[in-house]
Amino acid sequence: MKNLGAKLKAAREAKELSLRDVADATRLRIHVLENMEKGAFDYDLPDIYKRGFLRIYAAFLKFNVDDIMREYNTAMAMRSPDDSGKRPVMVAVEDEIPQITNFEDSQDAPSDEIDMTSKYIKLGGAFVLAILAIIVVVMIASSLTKDEPSNKEESQPTTAVENSINEVSVKPVKLVVTASGDTYITISKVDSKEVIFTGTLKNGMVKDFALEETLFVRVADASKIKLERDGDVIYDKSRTGVCGFNVSPR
Repeated sequence: MKNLGAKLKAAREAKELSLRDVADATRLRIHVLENMEKGAFDYDLPDIYKRGFLRIYAAFLKFNVDDIMREYNTAMAMRSPDDSGKRPVMVAVEDEIPQITNFEDSQDAPSDEIDMTSKYIKLGGAFVLAILAIIVVVMIASSLTKDEPSNKEESQPTTAVENSINEVSVKPVKLVVTASGDTYITISKVDSKEVIFTGTLKNGMVKDFALEETLFVRVADASKIKLERDGDVIYDKSRTGVCGFNVSPR
């Protein structure tokens, strides 16, 4: 058996492999490999397992598995009855259990595991990225929702100003005539010559007219009237006698 063990060890060392390398590749424990290389097959395991382990190791080292098993059977037959155990040692190779592990498969196993690990890592990364994308979208949507009220509030002053401007522009300019004594007055539109007022203003009377276009004011005694345009005094009794005034909206 020592010759068989030495053959296994020599083949391993020729490949420059350590026991750890073989154990990782074949999934066999180091102490099992050590026993096989010492030719010590009397460790406490059923013979069917010992034969299976030897098949795996022989296939890994590229031996002819049938030749190795015949050598093992011969060595076991030459042992004393006490050492051979209860199991008959003259067993044909064909009667042995099928090879447990194909070495080519065992070599590929680490690569397959690495590939599977890589796939899991990629899937996990994609899942994390998807979650982050959802969080970013939710944050952006939340930010836009929060900004909408402020935008509405900011637009309100502008709207108020626009409304105020519209009100000012819609509100017509007024011409106000105030009499400080009795006098006759005629007011007409310059362009159309349309008379919009004619008559006597008594002392203290106040008349106002929409100043949508230029008006002509003719007064019998200019010293008895005051003219205001939209609150601004434009004439105040500075003349006497008959006078005429063209008053434009601005």
